Amino acid sequence: MSRYDTILVPTGFSKLSKLAAPWVVPLAQQFRSKVHVVHIVPQTELAIPSGTPAVDGAMGVPLSGLSREELLAMSRRDLEAFNAAVFGQIKDQLTTWTTIGPIVDELVAYAGRCNADLIIMGTHADGMLKRLVFGSIGKSVLEQAPCPVLLVPLGGAKNG
Repeated sequence: MSRYDTILVPTGFSKLSKLAAPWVVPLAQQFRSKVHVVHIVPQTELAIPSGTPAVDGAMGVPLSGLSREELLAMSRRDLEAFNAAVFGQIKDQLTTWTTIGPIVDELVAYAGRCNADLIIMGTHADGMLKRLVFGSIGKSVLEQAPCPVLLVPLGGAKNG
């Protein structure tokens, strides 16, 4: 049994999400960890009224008018493509999961269900005032997670 049997990596398919890869891959290889890569579609995307020109900024896909099943199917396809591009070196160690709901709540609950030993995620590392006023997903996960959390700041990615 290694110290990091299970590593959890949330993704929104953005540059920020890719920041975790240089930290995840070597740890997963060294400890032969299972890596759970998850995507949680924010619940708010289901509440967009039909005809509203809403666009998911990371992928550029119009979301208005899509059913829950269509959003999940799109998320699964995007997750497969993301994993192939970012985690190809450890593809045999990957497990994927996607759902729709409150991001922090779903992520923390999944971390408990999969017995995560570590969560690795990118963060904007915005200024303290902005975090205090608006909050942040990384900060909330850090406060609620059942395991250690490694937050990789936008400017702090490893070079491979």
